[in-house]
Amino acid sequence: MLKIKVVSQISFVSTLLISQMLSSCIHVFDTVHSIRVKNCTRDTLLIGRSLYNSIDSVDAFLEASTDTAISSFTSINESGHLNIHGNLILPDSIGRTTYSSLFNHNHTGYLFIIKLSIARKWGWGDICKHKLYDIKEVIADDELQNNNNIIEVYNPK
Repeated sequence: MLKIKVVSQISFVSTLLISQMLSSCIHVFDTVHSIRVKNCTRDTLLIGRSLYNSIDSVDAFLEASTDTAISSFTSINESGHLNIHGNLILPDSIGRTTYSSLFNHNHTGYLFIIKLSIARKWGWGDICKHKLYDIKEVIADDELQNNNNIIEVYNPK
């Protein structure tokens, strides 16, 4: 009788240890929250995002909600020109980015709003130098993080 108890306890402990080891191998996925930005203008826009209030710190542009091709994106090349291949936020449409890429431990993020007509006419350096953009400061809050709020953009330069 004592042997049966010891064997059952060993089996129970072994099962617990094995299940603990297996559960440590299972990855838990974080929820990615999107920030939605609505273009309330009559212009097509490029909207850069940054953690800092400096257009030089823009690392990416918001994705249009209608973009389906992952490979189409706007970038800044070595010669300081915008390679416009996507990320266009049409009038009365929505662009998006992730909550963590706009705030990332900060409570303030910045959107740099550039009209497509200006982006095609001027180089990135000129856009920065002549301030041919608007800035929208965005404050992080629970409502924004949980997709219950849309940031609206009006009247860019």
